[in-house]
Amino acid sequence: MGSLIALIPARAYSKRFPGKNKVILGGKPLFQWTLEAAVNSQVFDKVVLSSDSQDILNSAKNLPYDSVVTDYRPAHLASDQATAAEVLMDYLEREHQQGIAYDLCSVLLPTSPFRTANDIVEALALLKPKVDSVVSMQRSHQLPQFLYRRTEQGMALLNLEDSLERVQMTRSQDNPDYFYPNGAIYIARTSSFLKNRTFYGQNLAIYEMPTERSIDIDYPVDLAFAEFLLARSEALQ
Repeated sequence: MGSLIALIPARAYSKRFPGKNKVILGGKPLFQWTLEAAVNSQVFDKVVLSSDSQDILNSAKNLPYDSVVTDYRPAHLASDQATAAEVLMDYLEREHQQGIAYDLCSVLLPTSPFRTANDIVEALALLKPKVDSVVSMQRSHQLPQFLYRRTEQGMALLNLEDSLERVQMTRSQDNPDYFYPNGAIYIARTSSFLKNRTFYGQNLAIYEMPTERSIDIDYPVDLAFAEFLLARSEALQ
């Protein structure tokens, strides 16, 4: 398929969960789970850990992974407004200036600790000739016709134009399957990613992941749930 780079964006600060990328889960910092999955997948030519935290970068340098490089993130890409896609574009541009290019690119968020190396391999396999990008998703238990917004007056407003007609379709078997991104895996052809500046192009394939591997740690309660799942898994072994 060509050369493939993965970027793992591990910011130091988070408003919702300060220091989440280096909290300890199962005896190791959160970002290390993603590093291990990326390295063990054996599909990447380079794995880049990007952070504005020297502490995170130094911790990664002590790990025995030859394919992992660390990159100190510029301050303007370490704000709450900066996206992982922008961080990847910045890195690809700097590599291009050095005469280095990649056919494929990927973002793996460190907040998805239970994504496995095999998940990465299987997601990459979906990048067929007519597919520009692959995004991991999980099946939604909520139907879009039952999603509401709230007006300034506190009143409920249906989110979809046809919700009034579809709201009677209460049986799940009467509705198609819906999916939403779980944050674990983003892979794209680099040319498509740079052109669209997003992984969400028209020719997008879904890699479905089960709920138990789709845990996305954004709040302390998510970490507590991940610890519960990990403990239960270890008890069953």
